[in-house]
Amino acid sequence: IELWSVFFVVPTGRASEADVLDPDEVESILERLAAIAETAPFDVKTTAAPHFRRVLLERKVRRSEITGIADGIGRVPRGINDGQGIAFVSHLGEIFPSGFLPVECGNIRTDSLADVYREHEMFRALREPDRYAGKCGVCEFRYVCGGSRARAHAMTGEALASDPACAYQPRRPAKRDEGSPTQHAPEHRRSNARKRLVVIGGGVAGLAAAWEAQNRRPDVETILLESSERVGGLVETDTTRLGFVIEQGPDCMATFKPAAMALAQRLGLECEIETSGSGARRAFIVSGGKFHPIPEGILSFSPAAIARVGLSSLISLTGKARAALEAGVPPRTTDEDESVQSFISRRFGPEISSRLVEPLLTGLYGASASDLSMEALLPRLRDLERAHGSVTLGMAKYSAPPTTGGPPAVTFLRGMETLPAALAASLGGLIRTQASVRAVWREPSGAWVVALAGGEHVHADAVILATPVWTAARLLETMDPMLAKELNAVRGSNLTAVTLSWRSVDLPKDFDGTGFLVPEQEGTRLSACTWSNRKWHGRAPNGAEILRCFLRGSFQSDKEALDTALSDLRSVLGIDAAPVFTAVRRQARVLPVYEVGHTARVRSWQERIARYPSLALAGNTYAGVGLGDVIGTAQTAVEHVLAQLSQPAPRTIDGARDDASTDA
Repeated sequence: IELWSVFFVVPTGRASEADVLDPDEVESILERLAAIAETAPFDVKTTAAPHFRRVLLERKVRRSEITGIADGIGRVPRGINDGQGIAFVSHLGEIFPSGFLPVECGNIRTDSLADVYREHEMFRALREPDRYAGKCGVCEFRYVCGGSRARAHAMTGEALASDPACAYQPRRPAKRDEGSPTQHAPEHRRSNARKRLVVIGGGVAGLAAAWEAQNRRPDVETILLESSERVGGLVETDTTRLGFVIEQGPDCMATFKPAAMALAQRLGLECEIETSGSGARRAFIVSGGKFHPIPEGILSFSPAAIARVGLSSLISLTGKARAALEAGVPPRTTDEDESVQSFISRRFGPEISSRLVEPLLTGLYGASASDLSMEALLPRLRDLERAHGSVTLGMAKYSAPPTTGGPPAVTFLRGMETLPAALAASLGGLIRTQASVRAVWREPSGAWVVALAGGEHVHADAVILATPVWTAARLLETMDPMLAKELNAVRGSNLTAVTLSWRSVDLPKDFDGTGFLVPEQEGTRLSACTWSNRKWHGRAPNGAEILRCFLRGSFQSDKEALDTALSDLRSVLGIDAAPVFTAVRRQARVLPVYEVGHTARVRSWQERIARYPSLALAGNTYAGVGLGDVIGTAQTAVEHVLAQLSQPAPRTIDGARDDASTDA
């Protein structure tokens, strides 16, 4: 047995209300099913009893495995329910929210099924739990559960009424009316008794912000809105192929940036962390068709790193001699920002810049060192020059910080999506997916309105925009066109990643490392390649290898990208065998490019955002693109808005308190 699916009666068709169990009987059975699910070697699923999810969560809370409203069964935020993730088409073409909810919303012979699902008032109302009547509309589990809409309709005549088979009593009193969909305005207003924070964006920044806010201030109602069907953003792991763990986004997190590691520990993920793979922990740069080991710690430019450059086969004797003269190079007299290429070439010579730094930064940021900001990416080196006149002389005056001897980066046994999945599971019903936001503005009272694409308005006391910077620009365009224009001007780099797997016997045996970088002057569009199962354990089954290639430029099709990757791998590694499987991921405008002057622009945005005290930005545009950087911006944003929420309530223009909002 792999799955036990238990159906709870809906009194339609041959069934009658006499067949329906009373709420206490349903609750007892759900508790028994939950106990079985916790120990059985098979999954337990319910149909027409979405409150099973609530029972599972409550049991975990009682065991202190989770705190608050959390989705401990790992599905976010709701399972399939009537009109939510499902539509039913009869043999006559009639379109219903489900097979047990006989409210005809159209006919497939004359209407578009997609349009009916997205736009029909009944479908939209079913997907907005705040429009439900009675206790279901105020229940704190309404986004996790939602009750059986089919049973509510069958037994009360109203699809938005409370589920008669649910025994749970919400913390807040039920709504007095059990009205129809047209009697409930599509608004999600603030409660007078509890302040509300809306986090927009369900990537790691948004998840971390919502989780931090909920943990610091459980008295503040936190809602996270994500436009897509899944949360996690760029962090995504594919485990659908038996034995393989395939990253679609970042494959690790840096240990020297503590925010990500600290968050993983707070989530109890220490036992999930993977620190190594089967290959030697070293990577290479291809030059002249040969593999040259990258000197360890080169971007620190410490005396030890410079000494390792002296042993590198990648740099000529002339290049090494020029780098050794860095201490005698006069410092720059202006405080203006400059490109990384300019700084490194000026201080260490053009060969260090083009052969070492350029391929490293292209691999990390998807942009050339000639475009990237020194102040934003390597500020410590710039500060050493300003303070001591030389990077190496400045380094020599500081003792190296103590190290733990641990790896510079780690991942998770089941992939990087472990982190956002744990955050999402803890947040549970606070998350709303497929909730696309079209605009954000501030009312004269100081309150915020978050306008969703479907017409719903969510009212809030504070907002965190944890979206890509270009999405933040679009959302702010109505309120602050100048700020929106500046945010939208950030250049984004494209990402084309091709994942390929071969049998181990088909790949070269003499490559001992975790991957390599290919400078543009080598004439390939392949810029970097990670040998995933050598970098991290558990990425491929025995006898299989998995490589992840990153390509320069844009491609018209997946086939063009795949053919390019295969051709370049054949040139660089000599692979002639056909791969066992391949996967291509093409994304436009993925990572923000930290161009020269970026830090000054961020300061300017922050000054402008300060006009709106209860608004904050978080994400990979403001303080770095790594997970630790992104989580740090989320925590800073939460600190800011929670401090604002502790201030006296805003007043309207005429001096009256803003008490206009009640839960609709």
